[in-house]
Amino acid sequence: SSTDEDDLKPTGDLAIVKTDNSATAIPGTNITYTITVSNSGPSNLVGAAINDTLPAAIKNATWSVVYSSGSSGSANSGTGNISNVLVNLLANGPAPFTVTGLIDASATGKLPNTAAETWTAGVGASIITDTGQLGVSYSRYDSLYGVPIRYATEVGQAQESPRLDVKQDRVDL
Repeated sequence: SSTDEDDLKPTGDLAIVKTDNSATAIPGTNITYTITVSNSGPSNLVGAAINDTLPAAIKNATWSVVYSSGSSGSANSGTGNISNVLVNLLANGPAPFTVTGLIDASATGKLPNTAAETWTAGVGASIITDTGQLGVSYSRYDSLYGVPIRYATEVGQAQESPRLDVKQDRVDL
């Protein structure tokens, strides 16, 4: 007889896209951002932290999120910044956030706005016998920081959607 035993390591692929669908914003008017957080899998993810710190020029902000069927989160709506909202996303499950706020009438210059999400997980096991011990642990850190889409300003120019994607896997024995 033979036995094969494998450790399960859930793996998801988080992505975040943020846009206001406009190349310009007008002080004294409302602005609406759509922040879509998605998990392209292959595994479900638990506890991805979503954060969006709004620029100081955006006032009276409110936000809401509609989770895909079977997905969930620690909050469905709020005011001000999106701060450490923990989402549980099924594979191929999106969580679109909508943020609306008033641009300060005296605002000038540019209106940058970014969003970020992180996900961590860990598992460990140990064996203790009268002759010694053995332990192993595994952890994963996944962080994504995205900036708003920059629309093309010239014919034939591609739009930019810059992002920083950091992943770390760690095994300790």
